[in-house]
Amino acid sequence: MIRLVVFDVGETLLDDTREFGAWADWIGVPRHTFSAVLGAVTAAGRDNAETFQYFRPGFDLAAERERREQAGQGERIEARDLYPDVQPALAELAGRGLWLGIAGNQTVRLIPAHAAGMRTALIRRGPWGYLWADDPTVVKTADWIINTLSELPDLLRPTGQRS
Repeated sequence: MIRLVVFDVGETLLDDTREFGAWADWIGVPRHTFSAVLGAVTAAGRDNAETFQYFRPGFDLAAERERREQAGQGERIEARDLYPDVQPALAELAGRGLWLGIAGNQTVRLIPAHAAGMRTALIRRGPWGYLWADDPTVVKTADWIINTLSELPDLLRPTGQRS
């Protein structure tokens, strides 16, 4: 029986578009160019932080995060950054008595939750969700590949139970 559901942050709960755009602006690169390079790095299965190295070799992400913060342009997560299905899906799951958790910063190719014996779902959204939804490793290890979080509550319902 499933009692706990843990969600990744970026591109599962949060749409990272605004934040990646802010980084492009911060380093003085056109947003489309930044996005295209980020996509290439992502498609190669590399850490998305490597994107910055193409524009500024030796880029120190931690130092730049601090500079952005000091300039009043640090990362801020706002309600508008949530995908529209997040709040209803989380409310539905919590209403069913499930514990909810949030974790992040691992690529889907590692599937650490699966390796730990957890059930996993990949959501097709954001660059990673679309690029890896058909990846043989993901298809083999993900219990579900879904298009929206709204699909998740019914997938987690015990067999034979209806809402």
